[in-house]
Amino acid sequence: MMPILFAVANASIEPITAWTNKQVYVPGERGTLYVNFYNDGASTVEIKNITVTYKSWQAYIDGNWVGNQTFSVNENVTSGSVTTLAIPFTVPGDGRAQTTKVDIAIRTNLGLETKVNATTINVSEKSPYMEQLVTLFTIQAILLIVCTIVISATIFLSIHKAPSTIKIEERQSE
Repeated sequence: MMPILFAVANASIEPITAWTNKQVYVPGERGTLYVNFYNDGASTVEIKNITVTYKSWQAYIDGNWVGNQTFSVNENVTSGSVTTLAIPFTVPGDGRAQTTKVDIAIRTNLGLETKVNATTINVSEKSPYMEQLVTLFTIQAILLIVCTIVISATIFLSIHKAPSTIKIEERQSE
C-alpha cells in the first residue's frame, strides 16, 4: 500500500475584489464596477461607505474635483459572507479618457479596508482619422460600382450592334 500525501493549500481570500461588466470601453460610455467585500472576521461588519478612485481620470473641472466617487452603503455583512456592490461609472469624454487603475476604500464599523489597483478599466483609443477613412472607403466603393456598370454597358453595346434603320435607296434615272 502506497501512502498518499495531501498538500493543504492555505489560500487567503482577499477582502476586496473588483471587476467591470466589460473588458473595454470607449470615451463617454457608461459601465458598472462590481466590488465584492468578503468578511473574514469572526463578527458581523457594517459597511458604512465605499470610495472609488479612478487614478487617471482625476482632475479639477469647473470648481470641482472629479475622478472619484463616494457612496453611502450602510449594509451588514455576517462572518464568512460576501456582499457585492454595483457601482455605475462613466468614462470621461475629454482628454482624460484613457485606461485607468482603480483604488477602492471601504469604511466599516471596524475601520478602513483599502485595495490599491483593485482593477483596471480599459479604454479603447479610437483613431482621430477613422471617420475620414470610412468616408473615403465608401466613396471608393461607389466609384467602383459605377465604373463596373459603365464598362459592362460599353462591352454589351459593342458586341450587340443595333440594326440600321436608315435605308439608302438608290434611284435609277430613266
